Amino acid sequence: MSKTAVVKCAAYQQDNVDSAVREGLNLLGGIERYVWPGAKVLVKPNLITARRPDEAATTHPAVVKALVQVVQAAGGLVNIADSPGGPFSHERLEEIYATSGLAQVAAETGARLNYDLTTVNLPHPEGQLLKGVTVIRAVAEADAVITVPKLKTHTLTGLTGAVKVAFGAVPSPLKTEYHLRLPKVGDFSQALLDICSLVDPRLTVMDAVVGMEGEGPSAGNPRPIGAILASADSLACDVAAAALVGFDPLAVSTTRAAVSLGLTSGRLADIELVGSSLSELRVNSFKPASTWLATNRISEFLLGIYGRVAGPRPVVNSDCNGCRTCQRNCPPQAITMANKRPVVDYGKCIHCFCCQELCPQQVVTIHHSWLGRMILRAREAR
Repeated sequence: MSKTAVVKCAAYQQDNVDSAVREGLNLLGGIERYVWPGAKVLVKPNLITARRPDEAATTHPAVVKALVQVVQAAGGLVNIADSPGGPFSHERLEEIYATSGLAQVAAETGARLNYDLTTVNLPHPEGQLLKGVTVIRAVAEADAVITVPKLKTHTLTGLTGAVKVAFGAVPSPLKTEYHLRLPKVGDFSQALLDICSLVDPRLTVMDAVVGMEGEGPSAGNPRPIGAILASADSLACDVAAAALVGFDPLAVSTTRAAVSLGLTSGRLADIELVGSSLSELRVNSFKPASTWLATNRISEFLLGIYGRVAGPRPVVNSDCNGCRTCQRNCPPQAITMANKRPVVDYGKCIHCFCCQELCPQQVVTIHHSWLGRMILRAREAR
């Protein structure tokens, strides 16, 4: 049974977070099981875009700082790295590090922030769909990778956590290509599993102190949860995280894909939980993304056969300032500009919702047809 630690952590005061992270790692046998003196350790947070810590879209800097200090105490040499959404450039990384609070973490701990934009093509013969993956050089050169995801809903995968955070190893332009090549949720989820297995995180420390519910991973609402999770098994961590917020783990598309391959049972009963009681920390009525319609097997049928009738659609509201971020990051190039406003060609739309995820003004909402609304109401009534 895979061991996953769940530790109560009610707020982001640094002393509280330091204590919770240390307790979680000690429950797994100590950081020395994963890090050794002189090891080049990549700490990989979720830095989707330039958002403040209080917006709950990115991994909170207090959690990253706590982990960095533990790794450094064990002799590890820390490099903090991610490939966020949008342009992969020095200027954008600088903006995201500063806005997310990680620039301050680096200044306070001496950890290095990655600005290396070069990439490495890595073979992956064990991959199911991807027999090779291009990753940022910081990932390829690390002796150990520790992921630090944020517990959030996700418009495409249901939840984003330990498996999904590994997608940040892929440079942003190629992320767009994967969305375009693999528009079906199941196929895309399989690709995420392949990327995660290639990155091969030695450890995951999940920020579930304050998560995001609703239209995650960037347009939802902060929701206090009060926990830090830690595990050497990304899939087990995601199963525990789903249970923590009252979700069926199989509603998370990456977990469902892993079950089909025999990589996990997807059952909480098959995970060795240590630390705080999950039942005591479990939150009620954690709001899923409304695009649940696009993230399950029934909806894949509907979108394949009746997509124009049932499928959710991104809609740009009148507060749009015409920045063109959605147009530049649309995988199928389904967005054009007319009179300085985005116009979506729904015939080309592949329902990846990158436009909503990366909109800096959060003015992209998801519209559901009458059939979609009926399905969602029926689900919520269960």
